[in-house]
Amino acid sequence: MNGNGTKEDDENALQNVVINLQGKEVLTDYKGSAKINKIAHKKYALNVFPLEDIKGWFPDLNDSIHISKDKTHYFPFVRGVKIQGDVIVDLQKIAVAEDKMMDLSNIKITATKDITYNTLTDVNGHFEFYLPNGKYILNMDESILAGNLRLSRNNIPIVLKNTQESVYISFYILEKRRKVILRDFSKKKKQ
Repeated sequence: MNGNGTKEDDENALQNVVINLQGKEVLTDYKGSAKINKIAHKKYALNVFPLEDIKGWFPDLNDSIHISKDKTHYFPFVRGVKIQGDVIVDLQKIAVAEDKMMDLSNIKITATKDITYNTLTDVNGHFEFYLPNGKYILNMDESILAGNLRLSRNNIPIVLKNTQESVYISFYILEKRRKVILRDFSKKKKQ
């Protein structure tokens, strides 16, 4: 849990984690252990991923491992940073009838680094997901916007560090302003 690569007494092991060494896959048991027998001593491509949602924990590993002798290797998981935010729409209000809530569900929010992480907004435009530490570009899918709407800022760079617990980001959608002419028909014109 502390990312030092050593299993300590107060740290729990994870079951149902796939360990893939260049196509050879094993699954960790209830003790968090897995074993590959009779493997050549060389460098292997490494991919480690849980089969279950472990609520924002990510493997803290290189993409390869060198096996030089028979020994136990530990694969630490570290807590990611919670990204949360909202899609906020600023519409021009012309009439009382336009006070109806807009459905902001299923807007795709993407964080890109070496890997792409995605989430969708709820009906109110709120989103949240966990990301491992690192530098990302956060963006919203602009293709969903009608011609009279524009996004004030997209492709937002963020840096996540293990000292952070969460980060809040908002995407603002602005309506292009319409020209409104108000006429008072209650007054009669003089002739």
